[in-house]
Amino acid sequence: MGFSVLYEKFVLITTCLYYQNNTQGYRYFITAGTTIFYVTGGLWRNMIVIHSEVPIYDDLKTEASKILEDMASTSRKEPGVIDYRITFDIEAPATARIIEQYEDWEAVEAHESSSHLEWFQKAIEPHMRAEPTLYQYEVTEKIEAEGP
Repeated sequence: MGFSVLYEKFVLITTCLYYQNNTQGYRYFITAGTTIFYVTGGLWRNMIVIHSEVPIYDDLKTEASKILEDMASTSRKEPGVIDYRITFDIEAPATARIIEQYEDWEAVEAHESSSHLEWFQKAIEPHMRAEPTLYQYEVTEKIEAEGP
């Protein structure tokens, strides 16, 4: 099984603000379900977001969760990675969702050529009940909107 990729450029209306202080300074994340935009030092920056849906066999979910956790933990330490999170869908509990956020395409390329991604793809494959789907987004514009 391989990984299929859908790529889009998009603009997303957002409704919520999240703030984080970390080793790279202050970051402001504008979110709508997942983190989409970020501002560093008062300057708007584009961002790359990759959202993956990985269908897992129900009886292998615990074992797969450990593999996914190791991947996320290692990936968050990479230069240019803003965030890397794994969740399981409430409505489809055997579907892992991976939300990756990068500062630029160079960070994405570095991640895609990393040894831990190669390890992850080999380790997770026996746990997948179907082909995973990946969606790549390049966020190029920020639109502020009022919430409900």
